[in-house]
Amino acid sequence: MEETRRRNWGKPFSIIGLIFGIISLVFGLFSLIPVLGLAFAVITGILAVIAITMAIPGTIGSIGKGKAITALVFGITMLAWAIIRYSLIIYALAQTA
Repeated sequence: MEETRRRNWGKPFSIIGLIFGIISLVFGLFSLIPVLGLAFAVITGILAVIAITMAIPGTIGSIGKGKAITALVFGITMLAWAIIRYSLIIYALAQTA
């Protein structure tokens, strides 16, 4: 029974990761603080991919790999966007000082 519980983490983590990925995408484009959403998207996306990879094929735990990868893509994209944006802000502030 314990082994079955461990293998069923993939689907909830992939859904949570996708939700946080969408949140980080929406708030990251229009605000300066996308960090919390992208961190949760990347962490839960990684956990979901690991759990889905370890699950037995054909079980409920093996469903949701596309959502997990999408969460990772959203999170990593917003991380790159945040790094570029903050670099440009720091560069602009250094030029005006």
